[in-house]
Amino acid sequence: MFHTSDAAKRLAKLGKYFKKSQFILLILTLAAYRAPAAAGPLPPAGRRLFPNGRKHRSARTIPPLRIMICRLICVPLYAYFFEMKVTLSILLTGLLAVACGSPGAARRTCTQPAAPAEPVRYTYAVQRVYPHDPENYTQGLQYADGLLWEGTGQNGASRLLKTDLETGRSEVVARLPRSEFGEGIALLGGKVYQLTWTSNRAHVYDAATGRRTGGFTYPGQGWGLTTDGRWLYMSDGSDRIRVLDPDTFERERNIAVTLSGEPVRLLNELEWIEGKIWANVYTSDQIVIIDPASGAVEGIVDLSGLLPEEEVTPSTDVLNGIAYDPALKRIFVTGKNWSKLFHITLEKQE
Repeated sequence: MFHTSDAAKRLAKLGKYFKKSQFILLILTLAAYRAPAAAGPLPPAGRRLFPNGRKHRSARTIPPLRIMICRLICVPLYAYFFEMKVTLSILLTGLLAVACGSPGAARRTCTQPAAPAEPVRYTYAVQRVYPHDPENYTQGLQYADGLLWEGTGQNGASRLLKTDLETGRSEVVARLPRSEFGEGIALLGGKVYQLTWTSNRAHVYDAATGRRTGGFTYPGQGWGLTTDGRWLYMSDGSDRIRVLDPDTFERERNIAVTLSGEPVRLLNELEWIEGKIWANVYTSDQIVIIDPASGAVEGIVDLSGLLPEEEVTPSTDVLNGIAYDPALKRIFVTGKNWSKLFHITLEKQE
C-alpha cells in the first residue's frame, strides 16, 4: 500500500533531480491526493446559503471517482516516473489537473468583458416655439393632461406653476418659503412632488387643488426628479440617480450613470421618455439618454444654438428643463430664465 508519508519521502529525495517549478507542481499533486472525498454532488458555483443564513463562497469538492484515480493510479505512477528520472512531470501534472480537478475546469475559458457601446449622437429640429416667462429659473418641467407644470428656483422666487401651452396662461400653484430653493418636480398618482436644493425637503401637493398635503426629508441635495409611473427618480448633482418609493421617499437603489464606462456627473433635470431617463447635464447644452437598468448612456442630444442669440440677455442661464407629451410624442425643452420653450424632434448625426 502506498502511503502519504512514503510519497513525501520520495518527493524530498527526488527534488534534487528536478527544477524548482517541477517540484512545486508535485507538491500540488500531493495536495490533490490528500483531498477528502465529496459527501455528495457538487454545490452550485459562486455562492451558496448555509443553514445559519450567512452567505459564504461555496467550496468545490473532488468527486470520489477522481479521488480514487489519484490515490490508486496517478500518485504511484508519479513515484515510478520520478525514480526513473523521467522528465515528464509537467505533462503528467496537466493530465492530473484534468483527472482530479473540478468538473468543467477544462472547459472554462477566460473571457474579457465587452467594451461599452458608443452612444448614438443626435442633433435637433425645432417644430414649434412657445413663449416662456424669462423670470422663471426653470428647475423642473413636466407635461400632463394638456398642461405644462414647472418648478422654479432661487430663494424667494421658488414656485410651482402650471401653464396652458395653447393660451400661454400660467397659474401659480404654490410658493416655497423664502429660505428654500426649489428644484425638480414630478407628477404621480394625483400628486405633485417638488424637491429643494439644500433644505433636504420634498413638498407634496394635491395636483387638483394645489393644496400641500405632506412632505418628506432626504439626505444630500435635490436636483432633478421624474417618474416611470411607479417609482420616483431623483438626481443630486452627482453621477447617481436615486430610485425612490413615492409613498415613503425611501431609497430602493441607485443607478450609476456612465458614458463609455466613465461616470457622468452633474446630472440635473430629469424626464422619463419611452422607457429611458433623459437628463440635462448642468452647465452644458447636452442631454444624455440613460438606460435605467444599466445606467449606461445610450444617446447624447446636442442642443447647441437652440436659443437664438437675439433672445439671450444678461440674466439668461443654462439649458435646463425637459418635458414629454406621450400622447403626441412631443418633446419640450427650455432653460433657466429663457424667453422661449421649444418643441423639438431628434435627428441622428451622421
